Amino acid sequence: MALVLVLFASFLVFYIVNKNKSASTPPAEALSDSFIENMPLPDKTIKGKIQGIKYEVMRESSIDHPYARIKTYDVVVPKVNRSRIEIVTDKLIEEITAQDRGIDKISLAFFSDKSIISSEPFDVAHVVWRPAGGMTREIADNDWRNNYEVNILMK
Repeated sequence: MALVLVLFASFLVFYIVNKNKSASTPPAEALSDSFIENMPLPDKTIKGKIQGIKYEVMRESSIDHPYARIKTYDVVVPKVNRSRIEIVTDKLIEEITAQDRGIDKISLAFFSDKSIISSEPFDVAHVVWRPAGGMTREIADNDWRNNYEVNILMK
């Protein structure tokens, strides 16, 4: 019985402390203009036109992973639709992997307008280039690219 009371008291204290923390947390707001102005830019601007579709990489970053090299990119295209995304994705993956053959996974976020990158959740697509069975240390260490797939999610 004493053990149950101790556990209950511990849970109650934990609940009260975390509830007070969440109550004092300010609400999420849109990103400030200064943040947007200071977004990390790609080392080398990737900008171009393929089959009449203009595209521009607006932001590049890396994701920490124990053994894989993962890169993410925010890309602006005039209009987000599946055929455009497929065409631009193929071109970007080709360009990015040609510049850095050690990349193990690429995540592309497509937007139709620079101003919605940080504020609007619509007219977007997310593309992931990765090994079909999931990333393993062996695939990353040996740079095997024979079983990669492209997954496109659109809203």
